[in-house]
Amino acid sequence: MDKADASYHYESIKDLGLDESAGAIYIGVFLAWSATRGLMATHHQDAIAAAHRRSEKPSEYAYAYSCGEFHNGDFTAAGVSFANSYYRAYLKFLDNVPAFADYEVTYTNPDTWETYDEIVVLLDDLLAYWRDGRESCPQELACSRRYCP
Repeated sequence: MDKADASYHYESIKDLGLDESAGAIYIGVFLAWSATRGLMATHHQDAIAAAHRRSEKPSEYAYAYSCGEFHNGDFTAAGVSFANSYYRAYLKFLDNVPAFADYEVTYTNPDTWETYDEIVVLLDDLLAYWRDGRESCPQELACSRRYCP
């Protein structure tokens, strides 16, 4: 995973008449979750502390601590390895998380810590698969446990 960037989505977001911050929600969730799971590089102490405080919305967190994007250097070695193996699966399964499944377009999902709390269940499950030594997400996760609409 070389880079994730909210600006990649600005055109789609603009077409929907939404604020650009809508493209940073999923990045903010991933970054804050990484910070609270020990996967963010230690040189990001302010970002790690802020993730625990939950003082900004997820999109605001993404912009405040990473300019709406992230790179390998933002993570520990384990964080880079996890992101390389599972970040695409995270994006793929977002629509099956109840917080996102209720919305026709992913970008219209609420930018709240309640949304974060629903999404981190998916991320924690993906992390467990990764820690079990699986290089990529098994397809059956798409319709297992909590992710079947």
